[in-house]
Amino acid sequence: MSRFYFTFFTLFIYQLNGFCQINPKSNDFLYDDTPETKKIALQITQGLANDSLKVIAIYDWVVKNIDYDSLRAELLINQNIINSTPKIDYCSTTLSTRKAVCAGYSYLFSALCEHSGIKSFFIVGYAKLLNEVNEKVFHAWVVYKVNNKWYLGDPTWDSNFYKYKKTGEVDNEISYLFLMSDPFYFSKYHFPLDPIWQLIDNPIIFSHWKSKESQETDTKFDLSFNLKDSLNKFEMLNKHNQFLNSMDRIVKQGVHSIYGSIEIYRYHGKVFNENTKKYYDLKFKIIEIFNKRSRDDPKYISGFKKDLLPRLNAQENYLKYLKKCYEKIDEYQIQNSIFYYQTDDVKASFKKAEKEFIEERNFLNTAISRLESLTKK
Repeated sequence: MSRFYFTFFTLFIYQLNGFCQINPKSNDFLYDDTPETKKIALQITQGLANDSLKVIAIYDWVVKNIDYDSLRAELLINQNIINSTPKIDYCSTTLSTRKAVCAGYSYLFSALCEHSGIKSFFIVGYAKLLNEVNEKVFHAWVVYKVNNKWYLGDPTWDSNFYKYKKTGEVDNEISYLFLMSDPFYFSKYHFPLDPIWQLIDNPIIFSHWKSKESQETDTKFDLSFNLKDSLNKFEMLNKHNQFLNSMDRIVKQGVHSIYGSIEIYRYHGKVFNENTKKYYDLKFKIIEIFNKRSRDDPKYISGFKKDLLPRLNAQENYLKYLKKCYEKIDEYQIQNSIFYYQTDDVKASFKKAEKEFIEERNFLNTAISRLESLTKK
């Protein structure tokens, strides 16, 4: 049995640089990219009376119908591939190939839950088997809410355990190790980057979890919190603030500060990208309208002042924030990060953005001055 655990341990881990964020939905990742997930969810849960039965049915379907892509996992780990395309883990690919690594399992389970009216999140952290932990690789699993209570699950591991136990006939009896698992049992083998998803009031710290063969329930985390209150607060936040709330806990742990900085950089880089596009779309719209109307209409002065200048200020603030994040991360670690002005040299891309913002501010100030002078005549 020990050899069995060791073999699967080498397959269940996943390389950081090809990985997606802790909670993809908080970063607007469109991992649920096919209508098939909704159809399957309706088929799986049809006629089931409550959410508990629905979760069991969804978990069972994912475990039995998706195979672990061990070849891809070994390729990612052994060859240290850093340019993995996240979309390969999206639901469309998982359903078409019926293969996945841990990210694909977790995305699919969460998507099926969401279509069944069950709240679920994708979780990233470390895995430990035979008391071994590799800090350079991550694993993914899920949390889901049933009857106002959060539960943990690892469909990837249970899928392989299920297939390992099969003897030729499908075993219809569901007896998975990590379905609605007790948090203390689950934490023996899983360490989430965000301590809130240990689902215990006094989470264990990483150094204890990594070194101890068994977990002690009285080991306290240095950022002890009230789990119920923290979860309630987290659920009430919008997607943007859920991400920042989670990252705040990760960065404060210290051991994961670099990972947290990378994710913050990527997240704000994505927002920066989107807002920059919105800024230019609005700018061209206002200029187009302005060119079609009388140039001395004071209405268009307010358009520049009210809409464009605040947006430009916001973008400049995002750029400053990205710079702070970048200072904590070396270029190797963020070479796949999302950035609107991306070049081969990330530092050069900052200079390019700063130059463009200076030109934009000069343009807006000139336009406003010109309009104001026209209205005075």
